[in-house]
Amino acid sequence: MAKKIGIFSNEQQAISAIEVLKDIGFGPTELKVLAKDQEHSRRLEAETDVDADEVQELAETRDQYNEGRFPLFAAGLGATNGTMNGAAGAVPASNGAGGIFGWFTGSVLGNDEEGIGSTLMALGLDKKEAKECREAIRAGSLIIMVEEDKDNSDEPHSEIGRLEKAEVALRSNGAEMVH
Repeated sequence: MAKKIGIFSNEQQAISAIEVLKDIGFGPTELKVLAKDQEHSRRLEAETDVDADEVQELAETRDQYNEGRFPLFAAGLGATNGTMNGAAGAVPASNGAGGIFGWFTGSVLGNDEEGIGSTLMALGLDKKEAKECREAIRAGSLIIMVEEDKDNSDEPHSEIGRLEKAEVALRSNGAEMVH
């Protein structure tokens, strides 16, 4: 999957960016919003009808799982087809023990006591993106990820054009950083 990531410290700018992305044809399955917690996502979800994943909640779920207090399959996170399905959508399961929570185990990014960085990597960000987004989320910023499956493109270069439009939408609505 190809993606663009925008970091927003201003909630209204993030809402405006989502509306523009929807207007240019990006659907709910192509947009992923990441927030620190429900306090940081409530208004955005209400005004855009786009679900936001609360990264702190995902990291806490990891902690509960590691402590043996979380029934993984009862929450719908178990899978038999190589993916884990949960609030963040289908995510490839790891080949090692622990499924997706193998990503959440340990300090992938160093000094990651909340598990936010490793949670972001499990959601598809590379190490550098995860580190930058982790710091932004800790500060209360919102992350908007625009993803497009390369295989869904009808024309050989249409994906590039859509993602370039997404980048323009993110930047023109105040994204502090775009990857």
